[in-house]
Amino acid sequence: MSKQYSLHFLRWYMLGALLLATGSFRYCPAQQQTPVRYTAASPDNPGPYNAGFRNVTLTRGTRTLACVLYYPAVSAGKDKPVDYSGRPYPMIAFGHGFGMQKSYYTSFYRHFASWGYIVIAPQFPDYQNKEMAYDLLYCLQYLRDQHGTTGSFLYASVDTAHPGLTGHSMGGGAGLLAASYDSRILAVAPMAAAETNPSAIAAMTGIQGAVCLVAASKDGITPPSTNQQPMYNAAHAFKSLPLFLGANHTRFMDYAGWDWTDPNGTMTRTEQQRLSRKYITAVFNLFLKRDPAYWTYVYGAKAKSEPKVSLSSETKYVPPFDFRLISPLRGTVTVSIDLLWHRALTLNPSDTVKYIIQISRNTVFSQIDFKAETFDTAATITPQIPDGDYYWRVIARNSPATETRSRNTGRFSWTVPVELRAFSARRAGPAVLLEWVTASEMNNYGFGVERAEGNGTFRDIGFVPGHGTTSGTSRYTFRDRASGMVRYLLRQVDFDGSSSYSPVITVDAHESPRVLVAPPYPNPVSVNRDAAIHMQLPRSGMVTIEAVGAAGRLIRRVFHDLLSAGSHVLRWNARDVPPGVYYIVVRSGARTWTYPVFVMK
Repeated sequence: MSKQYSLHFLRWYMLGALLLATGSFRYCPAQQQTPVRYTAASPDNPGPYNAGFRNVTLTRGTRTLACVLYYPAVSAGKDKPVDYSGRPYPMIAFGHGFGMQKSYYTSFYRHFASWGYIVIAPQFPDYQNKEMAYDLLYCLQYLRDQHGTTGSFLYASVDTAHPGLTGHSMGGGAGLLAASYDSRILAVAPMAAAETNPSAIAAMTGIQGAVCLVAASKDGITPPSTNQQPMYNAAHAFKSLPLFLGANHTRFMDYAGWDWTDPNGTMTRTEQQRLSRKYITAVFNLFLKRDPAYWTYVYGAKAKSEPKVSLSSETKYVPPFDFRLISPLRGTVTVSIDLLWHRALTLNPSDTVKYIIQISRNTVFSQIDFKAETFDTAATITPQIPDGDYYWRVIARNSPATETRSRNTGRFSWTVPVELRAFSARRAGPAVLLEWVTASEMNNYGFGVERAEGNGTFRDIGFVPGHGTTSGTSRYTFRDRASGMVRYLLRQVDFDGSSSYSPVITVDAHESPRVLVAPPYPNPVSVNRDAAIHMQLPRSGMVTIEAVGAAGRLIRRVFHDLLSAGSHVLRWNARDVPPGVYYIVVRSGARTWTYPVFVMK
């Protein structure tokens, strides 16, 4: 049962009349979104997993690929069992440089595996760049197949939906080609990527995933000015180019035997590989694991804080992550609805997320019957909607062009417990006759009638039993002997003892009953049509007509003047008020009439 009356008129018109019901709404518990605080381990340090490895040989047509495969294991070493605690693990393919061996990059494989990635690195049989790119994609497909193969040591352990690519030099360039060939690649992060044939620079516009081009300022083999910088310029956001100041081409490798080919640079191998691990692991954590905590390591403060790195980057808005509603998912609600949903996280923790609450009669939300907005993940609303079953959802929006709908839809039955359509008092012979009408009731024990004389306090003068629960119209009357100026109100009581009060009405018990005021017509009334108030006055007198909002605030004084005896028609034009429930209050002498009027579009 309601703790307040829902005082609106002709509720069955409301759904068809409103495309958007304003209702009342309050943020709960706060009006400003609480910032999400992230903490993350530094990605240049080893991750929490042991690194196991295996050797596998793949055949793609006439090409034989001798591969090493690193993965999170229960203990470090060869052929160790997979650590199932964190599966499924995202997958990465790594391409080695021209003339190099896959064994020259073991420290990277081991590092990525420690962070919860499955890494596969083929030994290319030749240096046909396009074929190398397809070799990398074939290695990823092998991991997908193993994930779905019963009996495979990788069964149900590969996150097949989140692949990434990395590599060095020519292998890095082949990775860029591969990313342009397969839109499923979420991130590609090569070191000192080389221009290829076909052109990796030309292919950059076809890459849909994020691109991180790790570069060395003293690179004498693939200089940034002719390789990574043109690649960066051609790429779409998300993109970044961390330029290691003083780094060279060969110190990305564990093996120092090729350092003579590029004697440039002052950065040590240890520092160059630490920085490489930091930026590449952060990119994979952000885009493959969707962990916003690593935004700062890729584009934010911690990415820009390295004194030996010059960072170029460009980002964009992407829709918030999937999120779900919490309550109510099903049930009956009255008076107000407490809505609760999970926070919609975003890739960039600095994004401001606005939540749009929508309520509709149907699951496709073809007509929105109520809408509200908040920056919080909870709200209490009191929508102006008629009884019935409704669905609700939330849309999380972090930019005008990027939004995500809640994964599930809530459902509730909305019941207006006691819908009071009219309450009036008039002189009837020696008594005052109180009359009121309800459109529906739920658990209604009855109505206590209270009276106050003049400016005195209210006291109980009687009780009228209610009809319990009913969806039909109910009419009530109560007679009271009184004189002078008196005020009345109704105290509606539930079966559980809770109560709520009606508006106060005033009547002069000495006033002649011959003044007649008809209810406004039509009702409901559109904003483009007048509501007519018909009056019959037995003698001339001052008449005041006011339009009052549901909260008792004066909206407009419609009429205030002396009228002669006889019949009169006064009109209220509602074009300047929004749709909703209002009250027409008519005063003649000491008598007052109050009628609810519903305004629709």
